[in-house]
Amino acid sequence: MLKKTEPIGHIKDIIADDASHDHRVLCVTPVISEVKTLDELLGCRVTHTPLMLNSACAVIVHGEGRPVRKAMSAGTALELPLLYTDFGPLKTFDHKKQQSLSLVVDHLGFANASDRETYLEGLIKSQPADDALSRAEQLITQWKSNRVSRFNHGLGPQLPANRFVAVIAEPTLHGGRKEQSKRITATLIDKAQQRFPGHEIVVIEAEDYAADALEQAEAAFVCSSPTGFEALIWGTPLHVSGMPFYAGWGLSDDELPAPARRDGLKHGLAQLFNAYVVDYARYVNPYDHQRLSPEDALRLLAKTRPETMQRAQAKQQQRQSRPGWMRWFGG
Repeated sequence: MLKKTEPIGHIKDIIADDASHDHRVLCVTPVISEVKTLDELLGCRVTHTPLMLNSACAVIVHGEGRPVRKAMSAGTALELPLLYTDFGPLKTFDHKKQQSLSLVVDHLGFANASDRETYLEGLIKSQPADDALSRAEQLITQWKSNRVSRFNHGLGPQLPANRFVAVIAEPTLHGGRKEQSKRITATLIDKAQQRFPGHEIVVIEAEDYAADALEQAEAAFVCSSPTGFEALIWGTPLHVSGMPFYAGWGLSDDELPAPARRDGLKHGLAQLFNAYVVDYARYVNPYDHQRLSPEDALRLLAKTRPETMQRAQAKQQQRQSRPGWMRWFGG
């Protein structure tokens, strides 16, 4: 039987980004445990010790499937609240693994949850001040001029010369079902072909660099992938078959009815962007582990992106120059 210990700190302090070095959270999910800047992103210490030795004030829940069930069981056994985490609007900045640039945290549910009002949804509905809206609009301009994406370590899909629409593939989260994601993506392709006959279809895979495709596409189709948010930034008409955090606000063509608690946003995209990118997400420099503002995070990506593209192009050319049998075996 697990031993109940006195928690150090409170989950609300972590959500408010006001935790101290003494605050602790328990992490039992490997995929998030491997992030080297996790302590800095959360603003507190993360313990990976055996459950009976921890003094955490919350248990991290990340991904889906078995990892989530394991984390929830730990929370129940220790009578601790759950801290829902996901990678933020800017995840990768180069080819190095375990170095996410941003993270989001929530004490009410995952960012994409539509069955409940999450902390993110509350932020979206709150009325931002004029200076916050002005900052959001400037950040949107910076995002587009720096040509960043949630995933910045690759080249993105090959774009045709003809007119095309983009289909954003449904990601498979850690512990998720690949076949289900494939079926959702196939359904999106069918819908895109029906709505835009004669157009070519470009599939943006789960971890593709998406900026070029979304900027040039005549429309984009998505279920619930966070990459769909980027289509709104580029002003690309977005067709949504699920109910992710960016749907149901009057900014997209939604297949499902929005929850009654969601309504149109007075300040449109700037209000949504301010809530998600500025107020909800946290950013850390993977080089020195120091916190970054959204502006600094975008500048870092603008600085590293050219080198990253050169590296990706070199890898692509190297693969293409190898004999077919080596490529078939993953060489």
